[in-house]
Amino acid sequence: MPSYEHFASQDFVADDAFINWVTNPSETTDAFWQQWLLEHPHKRKDVEAAARIVRELSVQTNVFEEEALQANWERIRYKTTANQEKGKVIAFPRRWLAIAASVTILILAGIGVWQNSKSVQYATGYGEVKTVTLADGSKVTLNGNSRISFVNGFFNRKVSLTGEALFKVKKVRTLSQQVAFKVQADRVLVNVLGTTFNVSNRRENVEVMLVEGKVRLDLEGQRSGEVMLDPGQKATISNTAPALVKSSADPEKHIAWLHNELIYNGEDLQTVFQNLEDGFGIKTRVTRPEILKKRFTGSVSTDSIQNFYNQLETIYHLQVEPEAGGYLVK
Repeated sequence: MPSYEHFASQDFVADDAFINWVTNPSETTDAFWQQWLLEHPHKRKDVEAAARIVRELSVQTNVFEEEALQANWERIRYKTTANQEKGKVIAFPRRWLAIAASVTILILAGIGVWQNSKSVQYATGYGEVKTVTLADGSKVTLNGNSRISFVNGFFNRKVSLTGEALFKVKKVRTLSQQVAFKVQADRVLVNVLGTTFNVSNRRENVEVMLVEGKVRLDLEGQRSGEVMLDPGQKATISNTAPALVKSSADPEKHIAWLHNELIYNGEDLQTVFQNLEDGFGIKTRVTRPEILKKRFTGSVSTDSIQNFYNQLETIYHLQVEPEAGGYLVK
């Protein structure tokens, strides 16, 4: 085993043992590197920089394979040596190939950070559902009329949300420590390590519902306002409320929108109409305010919202008329 004390970042990137530890750690290798870092704390920055590069490249096929390194080095050699005998191929030891490649990687990684450190935004229109895969492998499925934004870059794991989205967060580890994933929804900050949860940020109300895993919710400006959620729980807060309110939740109901369905269990029609306006841009006018207080239990197929309004006529003996942008209920 080489002496790592004098290694720089590019040397770690070229070391097989280091690559194996970062990409496929075991208890033995983990114990070795953790102990080594305790004994050499001044090398932590070099190790972390090298680990980031190896982890980014590990998702690319054949990055560290012999043939790929040899081919890449040959392209560099022919371009940089003007008097090289044409067609002659020289086999270089793997270590020197890896060092040459790692130097190039460090340069390209620096360029990538500079190029990618910019704000990225994804949005959906009314009635549109879109799934976005982030750089770390996490998936975000946006409901209609929703938007996420984040700064694109290495290991950036903070997303801002307006609207509603389901997050499936992939666990990311750096030097055996989990890297937190954060979602900012108005003044609520969701902190996770790897889990699935739904966040709704509409009409100055934020709701976080946990499907699996565990999350911690923090309120901006309140050090003691954190709330922990377990699967099957949700936390809600309005723009004017002083604290998050935790309660039990039915995950299937809260993420039914993924399957083109909205499920209600005794909610008033005002809530139903607001959901249809927020997600689909369908506005509902009523001629009598008491209509909004009527309770609805059942499902709404978002593939055929017209059927829901037809049901209202039958169930509540109302009259529904289509109009520009929505419906008139009287």
